[in-house]
Amino acid sequence: MTILDSVTGIPVAVLDGNWITGVRTADLSAVAAKYMANPQARTIGLVGCGAKARSHLDAFADVFNLEHMAYFWRGQANQDRLIVQAMALGLTATACSSGQDVAQTCDLLVTTVTHTGGAAPFLDASGMKPEAFAAIVDLAAPWKRDSFGVLDCVVIDDFVQEAALPNKLCDSAFIHGDLTGLVTGNNRGAQI
Repeated sequence: MTILDSVTGIPVAVLDGNWITGVRTADLSAVAAKYMANPQARTIGLVGCGAKARSHLDAFADVFNLEHMAYFWRGQANQDRLIVQAMALGLTATACSSGQDVAQTCDLLVTTVTHTGGAAPFLDASGMKPEAFAAIVDLAAPWKRDSFGVLDCVVIDDFVQEAALPNKLCDSAFIHGDLTGLVTGNNRGAQI
């Protein structure tokens, strides 16, 4: 990303867009978790182990007193980096044999699965740990979307953005509000 002086148009900075996206996405997820998750949450589960998983681990560790991380995905190098990061934060880490195993065991769940086209959804919301929070930052690629009806509350990033997406996160009947409404207290029907 290039930042330009608003008066002269002269470039004043060149920034890494991947880093900005990772931090921004993770921080928005952490804001949602701050409002919606159990403040006593101690376990985080990550389905996907790349850059967004690492940024989410940092952001959630800033908000919650995490003790343990469970994870699942492919790519040994990304798993190794995630484990090193978890250990540096003082967490224990466990590899799970499936994404659903992660979902069943964690207070906080983050899915950051790369869109690989054609991969069948493999996560079912009905199999999440009771009262768990999920940050779904991968446009629900690994999720069986019809299972979202079992969730107590679904809050999306932004109503306008969701309306413009050709591939909606889930049935609009499941959605209780967006992040702005969550923070301002103006979500319709949300019981948070």
